[in-house]
Amino acid sequence: MLERLQTIAKLFSRLKSLLLLIALAGLLGFGLSLFESPILEGRQLMMPSLVVLFWATASLCFAVLFENIPPASNPDAGYRQRWSVTLRRGGYWLLGSFMILLSLSLVVLSYQLIRTWFML
Repeated sequence: MLERLQTIAKLFSRLKSLLLLIALAGLLGFGLSLFESPILEGRQLMMPSLVVLFWATASLCFAVLFENIPPASNPDAGYRQRWSVTLRRGGYWLLGSFMILLSLSLVVLSYQLIRTWFML
């Protein structure tokens, strides 16, 4: 699982600047909608910009967290080094599980926000 997450994160790490620009655009759109800017009429872009902001931020965090996962421990290494690598990989495994759960909850949240947006 960790190696697969690392390959996905390396792909996302190439797009860090683009993800940051998308997150800033989502934040700008949300801010303009929140403070009732004369540029936008009403709160038309609030829900979509919030969804964009959430997904871009989650993708950016994913790219940063899983870019450098330590390799599996060498059986010839000492006990202390193997234990250290095992603990660090276990921590990354927990973070990976959390990110998968976060992505699933973002799917549900995105669906709810877009459904609410269409009802307005």
